[in-house]
Amino acid sequence: MRYCEDNGEIAVTAEEAVAFSLFHYLGTSPTEALLPLRRTDAVGRARLGLPAEGVSLACRLPSGDHTFCLTAVADAVTGTGRDRTLTVVAVVAEPPEAPAPTTVRAARALAYLAASCLEGKTPPRLCIFYDNPALGRHHRTEETVTPKKLSAFLERVAAPLFLFAQNEIVRVTRRLPAMRRLRFPYPETRLGQEELMSAVFRATSRGKRLFASAPTGIGKTVSTLYPAVRAMGEGKCDKVFYLTAKATAARMAGQTAALLGKDGALRAVLLASKERLCSRRGVPCREGSPCENRRGGAREEMALAELVSLGLPLIGPEEIATAAARHGVCPHELSLSYSMLSDVVICDYNYLFDPTVRLSRFFSLGGRFAFLIDEAHNLGDRIRDTYAVTLTTDALMAAPLPPPSEGEGARADTLADALAARDALVGHLLSLAPAPAEDGPTMLRSLPEWLPLSLSDLLTPLGALVRERRTALPAEFRKPVRSFYYDLKTILDTLAAYDAGFRLEVFRTETGGVGVRTLCLDPSGVVSRCLGDGKSAVLFSATLSPIAYYRDTLGGEREDEVLELPSPFLRDNLAVAVMDKISTRYADRESTLPEVGAAVLTAVRARRGNYMVFCPSFAYEETLHRHVKALSPDLRTLLQGRTMSPAERAAFLSEFEKSDDPVVAFCVMGGIWGEGIDLLGDRLIGAVIVGVGLGTPDPLHEEMARYFREKNDEGAEYAYVYPGINRVLQAAGRVIRSENDVGVVVLIDDRFATPVYRRALPAHWHGLSYVGNVRSLSEYLRRFWSRHPEGEVP
Repeated sequence: MRYCEDNGEIAVTAEEAVAFSLFHYLGTSPTEALLPLRRTDAVGRARLGLPAEGVSLACRLPSGDHTFCLTAVADAVTGTGRDRTLTVVAVVAEPPEAPAPTTVRAARALAYLAASCLEGKTPPRLCIFYDNPALGRHHRTEETVTPKKLSAFLERVAAPLFLFAQNEIVRVTRRLPAMRRLRFPYPETRLGQEELMSAVFRATSRGKRLFASAPTGIGKTVSTLYPAVRAMGEGKCDKVFYLTAKATAARMAGQTAALLGKDGALRAVLLASKERLCSRRGVPCREGSPCENRRGGAREEMALAELVSLGLPLIGPEEIATAAARHGVCPHELSLSYSMLSDVVICDYNYLFDPTVRLSRFFSLGGRFAFLIDEAHNLGDRIRDTYAVTLTTDALMAAPLPPPSEGEGARADTLADALAARDALVGHLLSLAPAPAEDGPTMLRSLPEWLPLSLSDLLTPLGALVRERRTALPAEFRKPVRSFYYDLKTILDTLAAYDAGFRLEVFRTETGGVGVRTLCLDPSGVVSRCLGDGKSAVLFSATLSPIAYYRDTLGGEREDEVLELPSPFLRDNLAVAVMDKISTRYADRESTLPEVGAAVLTAVRARRGNYMVFCPSFAYEETLHRHVKALSPDLRTLLQGRTMSPAERAAFLSEFEKSDDPVVAFCVMGGIWGEGIDLLGDRLIGAVIVGVGLGTPDPLHEEMARYFREKNDEGAEYAYVYPGINRVLQAAGRVIRSENDVGVVVLIDDRFATPVYRRALPAHWHGLSYVGNVRSLSEYLRRFWSRHPEGEVP
């Protein structure tokens, strides 16, 4: 939706009109309205026997003081007079023979809007194709409408556009001019901050992708949000999405957005998970569930109006929950609807990259969005976890399906179809069974064509059982069948992303059955396609090193801009010592334990204070801790547990507050204490990092190494070395968190002296020194601490 001040007209697409009208009249959220629909392309139209290009249509809808300029697209218009036929294709994810009710309503509404734009008094016959390209199947329906029916439909469509039109008018006339005038919210900038802001503004304005490595202290949150908002004010993008991996980063982004919008320059929302917002935990959140909280409709419109009337620059979970409770609506749906009225949306990675929860109201159709990806070093692993799904014959045979004898009529037939489709899928999976002589699982490069087809064949009757209320299943089967259906749908949605960067692992289950598991070796394809739903993207982190590796695996191209900034802190505040004569390889750990223990004690005795010792595993952490305690029983230590409750984590961190009783904490590299914590000042003055952060070899990483060896001849580097280096950098980054911090980092492993690791270590570690033994380490640390008398603030 777009407002033009010159003529007072509001441009709106048919898709937007459908979303708002279903939201208003049927209580269907805009997410549900547009979730099943996206435009077909020339290839899809040709497969359906339609013209290569669609037909663009437009008309005007008067509404009060304004006029809506409606645009629609028909995939074909044929014939004349009473023989005219208008065709619309709805590309759906579900089986086309049994589209969901929401899909049917949305597709029919799109067809009605396109028909309304046609000239002539005689309305056309409507033809709708429900098409699933992944399955190679479609379903066709036809309908005849009357002029009276079309006129009544247009009147219903115009009314619910008011709330969203008012927001667009305010955005264009007030907020965008304020964004253009927005000033940097702090009196001065830090080293590297202006360079980062300029690069972000260029990328956002030109529709490019930027990969930025910006060390701690530059102020990455404001340095990315501020220029993106300014670019939005200049009309270079329509909405900014700030995506994070952690709640703490999201809160920081929310505080920054509130600061930028304090004078009415912008409207922002901080999205929280459905689980956090929901006041009725345990009630199924699906169509037909007994939840009393309404979704969409007049109640939600009132709740939205209330949130807007607050006039806050940032609406967070607390405001959403309060308004939702007052009006009896779903808080999660309310937050998503408010995001449509917002200029900045702060949310988790999942809302863009997870196929099951992504914000389809925005991304199913694409738009002029600016994506800011915080802590981008986490994105690759998040994608790999998200797109790892497993399907086994054991789970299928245990499916909670009642026998057809428990059904009557159509339900009995549907149950029989579901059981037959289940058995066929089991048979296909068993045909993949690894040979008995093979050791371990086998890997398939290509996805068997029958897998998504067989899943769809099973989902068709299951979907009918889940959605059909009149012939509902017996009570004890309703919830299990619903869960089974959505689990399989998640698998099918995930398989749609399968590309050359995936492998299908085939394995034997403990019961002798067969299972398949998707392995995402190279997330670049998934990331690139998701970022393609917007206009620009900035991926940034304090530890995006080596930056070429992250650009390659996170959907970048060689022409994309990269930016590596120096640390804004004083160079002399950090000392980095590398113990490059000690091997911490698994086979050598027992023999080198005394040397590692001596290095730890040398580091923590150089100056009294709090330290963290990062180890390659829990087993080694426990062994090294026992060894050090035996050598120095009076040393106060902490040990990271293999599992820690929130209360235990809080108690662990509180020990660093006792400045008069310093502590040495033994932790695991890449664990909960490896990133995301700020121990400022003398709360932490040093870190000892044992090993190079390599993960344990497993089928995923071994296959990843083979894949990248073929792709760019850097198999071990991409699978093990570079991810391990990031764990090292994150652990080392706990030491210097502000301009007043002073501290030391000791790296223990002879591999740090090899060329590949030397190149991967960050350029801003200017004080790095290679020391061969504990005597050299002691002297190096003595000289460093002598330049920083205890109690002195730089």
